[in-house]
Amino acid sequence: MSARRMLRVLGVALAAGACGDITAVGSQDGMPTEAAANRIESGHFRAAPEIAFEDLGTFGAPNANGRAINQRGDVVGHTFTTGVPDERGFLWSPGEGYRDLGTLGGTQSFANGINARGDVVGRAARATEPNRAQAFLWTRSAGMIDLLPDVDVRTEAFAINNRGDVAGTIGNLFLLSGPRAFVWSERQGLTELGNLPGGGGAVARAINDRGQVVGEASAGPDAPGIHGFLWSKQSGMTDLGYMGTINSQAGPRAINERGHVVGNRVLDPPSEPGANRRAVFWTPAEGFLDLLPPGALSSVALGINNRDEVVGAYFYEKDGLPVARAFLWSATYGFVTLPERAEIGTQAQGINDAGDIVGFSRGGGQVHAVVWHVGGGRP
Repeated sequence: MSARRMLRVLGVALAAGACGDITAVGSQDGMPTEAAANRIESGHFRAAPEIAFEDLGTFGAPNANGRAINQRGDVVGHTFTTGVPDERGFLWSPGEGYRDLGTLGGTQSFANGINARGDVVGRAARATEPNRAQAFLWTRSAGMIDLLPDVDVRTEAFAINNRGDVAGTIGNLFLLSGPRAFVWSERQGLTELGNLPGGGGAVARAINDRGQVVGEASAGPDAPGIHGFLWSKQSGMTDLGYMGTINSQAGPRAINERGHVVGNRVLDPPSEPGANRRAVFWTPAEGFLDLLPPGALSSVALGINNRDEVVGAYFYEKDGLPVARAFLWSATYGFVTLPERAEIGTQAQGINDAGDIVGFSRGGGQVHAVVWHVGGGRP
């Protein structure tokens, strides 16, 4: 069957509301491997789990996006108007509902991460720089504080662990020609993570409770493009290898307590237009494993829990246009397509150990923050 024909078949199945297994495929470094085949195509898949869909809505704004979720089911993200720079970070909890996190005196904020205590990190604008992002930490007791008040350039906090350690970046992360990855803690203050040998920039995206940090970095003129890295206080920065070109949005996005990493790899050149992005799952023992359902053009992985359940989105073509569908993947049951509000686009961005998944779903001209509950759970 041709790739185009496979896309049409997949589109028909999804339009009919299919939400069961999609046979999983795997490869390392773009080629099928025995380890990948043994891991994913072992023939021991269970039936797809029951999944309940909860639409959080937009909280009175035109649109809302859920970015991260903690063990209690607290969700953080941002509300926004399409095409207008008016983002506002929010915290939503099952018991208390919606809370606007405010700003640092400027016009915008954006919440990226939350830990088990409900501490939130992200970016917000200062009054003196009303449109420039600055890293913030928000707690129930202190509200929003400027995490790096003495740093007079763009900063952003992407993740916070349960010890209160924050991972983020100083400088312009879009250029990768000078951003500096950091970890901050109340006890030790700011620690810059350095660079890969010969490299000139790094972005810290996620941190686990062991203090391991993952992100993307440049690796010097002899290793062009973006490389993934894993950093620890004991070992420093370890190169995970090439993941894509500069500005391709490639690189690790999440890490669990086992030190297993998910993210995105961008193939160069693509096998066909739009088909060059791959969700990846990385372990120290097996390296990179590509996660792409048959018939899908591309995929991204954005979250992982301690059971190695991975969430993200895959993309297929429908009526000549790319459409995104949120997925849950594990080695036990392969790919599962998550329910959605309408057949326009969904993306899963985080998952906790209880199986609660957060993300967004498009439909009716709006983007809604949503939560999926694996195994049923409360809607």
